[in-house]
Amino acid sequence: MAATTQTSGLIIDLAPHLKDILVWLGLAAVTVYTMLSKRSQVNKEKIKTLEGESHEWQADHESEANEKFNALNIRVNELEIKMEYSPNHKDMERISDKISSLERGFSELRGELQGVGNAIDKLPIKIAMAQKQG
Repeated sequence: MAATTQTSGLIIDLAPHLKDILVWLGLAAVTVYTMLSKRSQVNKEKIKTLEGESHEWQADHESEANEKFNALNIRVNELEIKMEYSPNHKDMERISDKISSLERGFSELRGELQGVGNAIDKLPIKIAMAQKQG
């Protein structure tokens, strides 16, 4: 019974201050909401930056790989033309060796392109991790 009396007395004592308490609780809620909104905005900006950087990186690497591929393709075409017009057996062996070398270059380029593709596939994971880290 004494606990009920104490609780009632506390409520009666706090009643005049209830408005002030509610105002302070409201201010605290607004402050927390504002802080969370700012944090969310910063995270969105970080994600946009990461996405922009990933697109730039992808474009740079694709451009570089395409340039290498085109250069190798031009060389293969030149060598094939030489082979057609060169009756000399030694020239044909040299050209054949060069074509083999270019084929190895194509294989290496294919490996590089696969590496770029794998890196691009991992971008969503990196973006998700950045979102979690906040």
